[in-house]
Amino acid sequence: MNKYLILLLGVMSILSCSEPVETCHSIDHPDIDLTLKSMDDYANMKWEEHRASYTDDGTVHVNSLREEDLKHIDDAIEGYKDQRQNGTWSEFFWTGRNADRVILDYTGLDPAPWVFVWGDWNGVLAESGDTVTTAVHIANRMSQDGLIRYHYVNIDRAPIVEALNKN
Repeated sequence: MNKYLILLLGVMSILSCSEPVETCHSIDHPDIDLTLKSMDDYANMKWEEHRASYTDDGTVHVNSLREEDLKHIDDAIEGYKDQRQNGTWSEFFWTGRNADRVILDYTGLDPAPWVFVWGDWNGVLAESGDTVTTAVHIANRMSQDGLIRYHYVNIDRAPIVEALNKN
């Protein structure tokens, strides 16, 4: 019995000297800070700063996983600029944001940190000044260097469509 106890204590002492394991779930992390800053840069049309949050091969997926709907971050930013210049929206802002960071480890995939944000996207219609609010969920798969590699946006478009049909 004593030899098993000594073996167990030996294994525990070796494990206690190994590198600490990264926390699986966090509500306070630089990846969350970067995600929220990137969202604010988008809302404030700070395109260079927004772009700096992404890897060179970063992609954007909005309400779809279909390959034909995937956009490279640079193409997505050009689309954002066009939306702003067409005059429909005078501004965007976020409310009610909550975020967390989770390490997901699925069989066959590398463990990866993800940042999840739940909140409300708010757009102010340029013509009427009315604010349209809709629920949004953002999921960012972060790269090993702490930048956004894959950006998934799930947004309820119904309030937006309804508001645009009224005008």
